[in-house]
Amino acid sequence: MEEKKVRLWRHAIIILLDLLGTLLALYVGGVLMFALPLYHMVTDLKANTLTSGQLIRSVISILLASTSAGGIWCIFDILASLFRVKED
Repeated sequence: MEEKKVRLWRHAIIILLDLLGTLLALYVGGVLMFALPLYHMVTDLKANTLTSGQLIRSVISILLASTSAGGIWCIFDILASLFRVKED
């Protein structure tokens, strides 16, 4: 009975870490590093106030968005793997 509770808690922690890692990766990589710089770049371009520094910063942020999202997801997946039971 006690072992079932431990397995249930481990499984809940694994799901929570996987879900948290996915959501955080989507937020940081998808929203903060991809969508917002793209939005600001387009609005500044429309307002004719886009500088070369802003353009370079936005392009670098957009290019690194998937890398940072993947890194965040990997970190949380590694943390979740610490709670997985390894069967021989």
